[in-house]
Amino acid sequence: MMRELPGPTGWHLIGTLAAFLRGDLLKPFVSLFEQYGPLFRVGLPMGHDLVMLAHPDAVEQVLRSRQENYRKGAVYDGARLLLGNGLVTSEGKLWRRQRLLANPAFRPAKLEQHLAIMGECTRHRSRWRTHHASGLVCERRFQSTARHC
Repeated sequence: MMRELPGPTGWHLIGTLAAFLRGDLLKPFVSLFEQYGPLFRVGLPMGHDLVMLAHPDAVEQVLRSRQENYRKGAVYDGARLLLGNGLVTSEGKLWRRQRLLANPAFRPAKLEQHLAIMGECTRHRSRWRTHHASGLVCERRFQSTARHC
């Protein structure tokens, strides 16, 4: 069924990886969502596939309410070697236990705090790039803030 989903085609060994190596990681995803809709397949290296979801209801189903119906697959087997068996890579009972421990960080009030911090970091980084590109020296407080973002 996964092979029947729409999506870009790529070479068997490297998949569609080349589009994501050009710098901006978000731009290829936005382009793919615009071209293929809210559910599509992306070819990964060595013949693996990744299913991409863009509809909030589908994401909620896969990540939360019916998580047990979806296996993370062989790509995550390799990721576990690098990342360990954390929330992103674990499945089943271990995932459920880790998700319960992480729940407080995903409450709306906490997410709003995280978004505010990410927004501030983005503004600082944007200003830093502008100063850097124009040849201006960054102020010390600016450098200090950028290090924390």
